Amino acid sequence: MKTCGSLLIGCFLFLSMSNSLTAQINSGTVKTWYSLSVNTRLTKNLSATFGQFYGFDVDPYEKGFGQKSFRLSFKGGKHLSLSAGYSKTTVSGKEQGKSKSRFYGGVSWKSKLGVWRISNGLRYEKHSQEEKRYSGRVIYSFLLRPKSKLLVPKIRLTPFLGTQFYYNIGGKPLRQYDSDGTKLAKVAPYGLHRFRVRWGISFKPVKAVKFTFYNMYQKEFNTKGAINNHHQINVENPETKHISRRFSNYLVFGVNAKLYLRHIFSHNNKRSHRKTEKADEPDLYPDLMEGGASF
Repeated sequence: MKTCGSLLIGCFLFLSMSNSLTAQINSGTVKTWYSLSVNTRLTKNLSATFGQFYGFDVDPYEKGFGQKSFRLSFKGGKHLSLSAGYSKTTVSGKEQGKSKSRFYGGVSWKSKLGVWRISNGLRYEKHSQEEKRYSGRVIYSFLLRPKSKLLVPKIRLTPFLGTQFYYNIGGKPLRQYDSDGTKLAKVAPYGLHRFRVRWGISFKPVKAVKFTFYNMYQKEFNTKGAINNHHQINVENPETKHISRRFSNYLVFGVNAKLYLRHIFSHNNKRSHRKTEKADEPDLYPDLMEGGASF
């Protein structure tokens, strides 16, 4: 009863935060994301994760994209982790059937502050030529959570809060205009243009399965530097009023299920269970693996 009560309280707080933000956003900018990932250990410090992801628009309710991914993760000690991976996205709607892909590599550093666990990471992505908004991106991520045994040790109920900043590199040049509406050169809209905040809860009803319920809010913008130096997105043509590369701002309700093959096929390996559970946490880079596709 105590475990169930704690879980209900956590879900209530999670839904309360979600509803308060949803009330401020049009239904057309609300999405639902569903993902399934499978993790397996290859060596003591190397693991692989496969992911399948689907995103839907809410109003009208229709499929927005599908995404497949593969990632290798290497643990270089108690604090340092390295990762590399590949993902392919198939877009629905107006761009029906269009596929985009990317390769990425990253590094993360984990630390402790009392009962809190803090992760910081930096990742570089190289995108295929089908992606017109950018040719590459640098992403900084931050994640804060309490230790997994603090609230409900039996199921490792863990709330978390994370943020991401996206720095775009290259992309299709956009016509720029000065403050008087004078036409300037076409410039690739490089720079810091996106922020994401993500919050939710994760828990493990059994050792081999983890569920994550989360919200993610995305906000795109132009910095003062982008405006002054004319490498903006969301550029309006003063004559036609047409907007090129509109801001993409939306709220996501997401669910992820993660399966651990090493637990399914190694029931008697208690030592392995303890080690992997100690390292388990909401993903610093959530796209596909824990929910939060990086579009």
